[in-house]
Amino acid sequence: MSPYRSLAFRLSSLAAAALAAGSAALVPLAQPPAPTLKDPREVRLQNVRQLTFEGENAEAYFSFDGKSLVFQSRRNRGDCDQIYTMDLSGENRRLVSTGKGRCTCSYFLPGDRRVLFASTHGASPACAPPPDMSRGYVWPVYGDYDIYTADREGGPPELLISSPGYDAEATVSPDGRRIVFTSDRDGDLELYLYDLETRTTRRLTHFPGYDGGAFFSPDGKKIVFRGWHPTDPKELEDYRALLRDHLVRPSRMEIFTIGADGTGLRQVTNNGAANFCPFWHPDGKRILFASNVGDPSRRNFDLYLVNEDGTGLEQVTFEGSFDGFPMFSPDGRYLVWGANRNAAHPGDTNIFLAEWVEDPAAAFAEERLRRDVEVLASPALKGRLTGTPEALEAARYVAEGFRAAGLIPPPGAADYFAPFPFTAGVHLSEGNNVRLEAPGAVLSLEVGREVQPLGMSEDGNLRSLPVVFAGYGIRAPDLKWDDYDGLDVKGKAVAVYRWGPDGDDPKSPFALYYPIRHKAMIARELGASALVVLGPSSTDDDLVPLSSTARGGSSGLVVLSARRGPFVRALTAAGKTLPDPGDPHRSPLRFEVPGVTLSAAVRLVREKAEGVNVLGWLPATAPTDETVVLCAHYDHLGLGVEGSLAEKKGEVHPGADDNASGTAGLLALARYFAARPERPRNLLFASFAGEELGTLGSSHFVKTPPLPLERVVAAMNFDMIGRLRENRLVVGGAGTSPAFKALLQKANTDGLDLALGEDGYGASDHAVLYAQGVPVLFFFTGAHEDYHRPGDTPDKILYGGEARVLRFAARTAEALLALPERPAYVRVAPPPGEAAGRGFRVYLGTIPDYSGEGKGVRLMGVRPGSPAERGGLQKGDVIVRFGGRAVENVYDYTYALEDHKPGDTVTVTVLRDGAPLDLSVTLDRRPGKD
Repeated sequence: MSPYRSLAFRLSSLAAAALAAGSAALVPLAQPPAPTLKDPREVRLQNVRQLTFEGENAEAYFSFDGKSLVFQSRRNRGDCDQIYTMDLSGENRRLVSTGKGRCTCSYFLPGDRRVLFASTHGASPACAPPPDMSRGYVWPVYGDYDIYTADREGGPPELLISSPGYDAEATVSPDGRRIVFTSDRDGDLELYLYDLETRTTRRLTHFPGYDGGAFFSPDGKKIVFRGWHPTDPKELEDYRALLRDHLVRPSRMEIFTIGADGTGLRQVTNNGAANFCPFWHPDGKRILFASNVGDPSRRNFDLYLVNEDGTGLEQVTFEGSFDGFPMFSPDGRYLVWGANRNAAHPGDTNIFLAEWVEDPAAAFAEERLRRDVEVLASPALKGRLTGTPEALEAARYVAEGFRAAGLIPPPGAADYFAPFPFTAGVHLSEGNNVRLEAPGAVLSLEVGREVQPLGMSEDGNLRSLPVVFAGYGIRAPDLKWDDYDGLDVKGKAVAVYRWGPDGDDPKSPFALYYPIRHKAMIARELGASALVVLGPSSTDDDLVPLSSTARGGSSGLVVLSARRGPFVRALTAAGKTLPDPGDPHRSPLRFEVPGVTLSAAVRLVREKAEGVNVLGWLPATAPTDETVVLCAHYDHLGLGVEGSLAEKKGEVHPGADDNASGTAGLLALARYFAARPERPRNLLFASFAGEELGTLGSSHFVKTPPLPLERVVAAMNFDMIGRLRENRLVVGGAGTSPAFKALLQKANTDGLDLALGEDGYGASDHAVLYAQGVPVLFFFTGAHEDYHRPGDTPDKILYGGEARVLRFAARTAEALLALPERPAYVRVAPPPGEAAGRGFRVYLGTIPDYSGEGKGVRLMGVRPGSPAERGGLQKGDVIVRFGGRAVENVYDYTYALEDHKPGDTVTVTVLRDGAPLDLSVTLDRRPGKD
């Protein structure tokens, strides 16, 4: 895993929304809806968005189809409340009322074409005066309010309900046949039921005091409302005196329910506070309402959830000012409410929209993430090395997680598993032996103690090969160093030292030539039949262990690691001395060894194993052939194979962050999306094996996809998402589609500090998908000191931070699923400094297939605008020669590149559809290098 070098990005600042006057006027927004931070205790609210930005806006209610809102608003304090509609983004705002008089309490009628609201414009075009606050805090109940309907697109309103007194606070039943409203037509503020078919009115309540703000239950059988029924004679008289002046004091109100037929009154709250604007939860058993019960000063209102019987009171908002007028969308997915939070000016009330989290402890709960990480990163799974029984156990755990979430196998698959073969390791077979013959001496070297065939070696039977000594086995013309100058090594065994003239200094200019594979390539190119690697001194004389992972294939000749002792004895018998490197800047060391030969039998077993990808399918809620892929690799480094940065091998590498965190996140996202009521596109969840061995699993996935790759519209990859520090999240691939940056910005409602990387390349599985033409996003919380070490343990995962990353990812994925058109694919050139591997001086721009078997290097793709593309290389080509040098494996290819400089024109021989083809390519300077 390589961290991305990318630019940080910030959300744009808010601008004020403009309100326009005039009937049915379209009111544009000056800015898109802005993400809003919320109190972390507001676990019921997700993806909070502010829809209005100044003035007083309140009582927003959903249309029947859940796509629009109707609300009352006034921009300036001298204005009068009017009725508007807007969509759920806060855009397409339209004035519905006349712009005259004072309006309140709007609601959609069935079909969502017409809107219900109360207005005083029928009595006077002037704005009804504000109430007289000299008598304390009071609400006006203007006697001129009547209830009207109007077309949301414009036209004069029609009078629906009228009486000599107050008629307002009207809402509509779910079946669209009845209206409940408040009126003082009989001398008290009571609830009334209006039948839209018969145009008849019936009184529901008969209690002295105020009853209002009523809403129907989801099944239409009950009504919830706010009420105050004073029993003390003085309080009752005070209420009636205020009502004669069209006022009511709302300092004490309780929540009640009653049958829609007027029977079965039940008091829900009894706390003596101001409880108001109740609305039924979609389950019809709980009620959401606003109250100042939690504030001793009675100034702050928050939202509360309570069972209908008054039990189970739960505080929902904690912002510290006013939250009120809540309403659930018809499908229960969203909550809209009015609040003073994030106000541009003191006293502003704005409308907010959030996704309702029914079970905050479910999908992204920290304890659930912790449990998954602890299982996957447990000592029992021994680092989940692909091809081991422990990795298979991890695959079974992921598959069970998919099944439990409700995912099914992909179309046409019998189960969740997609196995693939790979070369898992190299082991010695029977019959390995090595012998040195010198004048008067025959030395048999003990395999495993004095000599060791290496995993990159070819099998072979070598008989009496002449031995030559070639220093460090380095040819570096640009450094004026050639250990082979004047030596004929064709058909011989070449002995060389490890490292280079500066020892093992990683900062040495010779460091590019240290790898034994590089030394083997040079020896093979010069015709040698065997390479023997010796320690350069008695203190650096250990055998190179036989690689257990066999990455990169054979080097094309026999390669041995040997101790110095037998060679010292053989050379002494021949009258030669094994040279001491001495001064690190001395001239190259090279000579023939007359009379000394090497014979060897090398027998290696290249062990085949099976990796297993785990795939889960979540179909769209309406038929479509478009799919979004969510992926994370579940494998790691076992007990410390190649790629480990541990000081010693053999310890379990738990891989809690890399990548139990991403796998736990994938399981959480599976649970989340399986519970969503709508999925406009299919989701394929892919948990890859073999990422640490060279993206083996994802490479197999694109070669044998479970569905045509052209149907994959985007992919999101999660690799190391468990250590969110300083609020910073890296998101790669932001430039791989024009849709992504705006989508990420809108999804970032938790205020994460996003560092966006443009291109879709990098050291993880998303790069494989991007090379196949799929737009990708890559989520990564950054590298750390435990990367690829045994210290990457579950106790170091920041589970709260990971939950924030996953909530952001879920919003991003939902936006991807809902895009009206599939996101366009952009081929992004790599940024400066990331175009080539560490140490490269030149840039070609190929994307090798690291999982390839056989000779040569197959290309997964070429980067846009690169020398490879200009030279005609294509996806699927197999490079077999580069600049006249044979390419047997990806290491040969890497070293061949390193031997050239910018501006060199080289011939690249490829196999295309099995036929050889020579292409001329001019190498570029690595971007970002002088």
